[in-house]
Amino acid sequence: MATGENWKVERFGASLINKKDGKEKPTDMILKNKDLILVYFSASWCPPCKMFTPVLTSFYKECCVPNNVEIIYLSSDRDVESFNEYYGKMPWTAIPIRDTQETKQQLANALQVTSIPHLVVLNKDGKFVTDQARAEVMEIAGSKEKGEALVAEWKRKEGVDIENAKFSGKQSLLMKVVLFLAKNPIYLFGILYMGKKALTYLQELGEDDEDDAIKDGEL
Repeated sequence: MATGENWKVERFGASLINKKDGKEKPTDMILKNKDLILVYFSASWCPPCKMFTPVLTSFYKECCVPNNVEIIYLSSDRDVESFNEYYGKMPWTAIPIRDTQETKQQLANALQVTSIPHLVVLNKDGKFVTDQARAEVMEIAGSKEKGEALVAEWKRKEGVDIENAKFSGKQSLLMKVVLFLAKNPIYLFGILYMGKKALTYLQELGEDDEDDAIKDGEL
């Protein structure tokens, strides 16, 4: 994955769809002066995608457009009609459907994308920032203030070359659970509570067994 002067063209192709008029324009022109580029893997046939896209749309309008951030849509749709219908609901740019398959596969392999919806943040030099953007956007959904703070946080992060990036897909199941509980401590309290209840039940069950054993002995 190139990060040189022509990295945008090498990564996304020579042209992108300009949402304002629906026409294709040079990639360098559309992405000129963008501080961050969010790569959005999605499809019309994916229920979680349909749930996330409206949330991302609000985030884009409120927090991305005013802060020089662009989103590029990479479709997993299999035909032009499905692509046009779904993309018609999006306000950002997209890779043309004719070029999507090859480009999407290259990016998916490089960014280790294994499922959709998936949102990856790249900085202005094409370096990796995070592939946890979907969860982060969902977490601040509905708050413009938190959304702008999130964008500012992404901009402050030091980008990493794709080849050296640590993707969430590499994490073990245990690590994913630990990170989830760290971000959502209320679930940890719930687990501890249920564990305590289960332990109490087992203790009471053991005491009942002892009482039964004593009674059997007396008989």
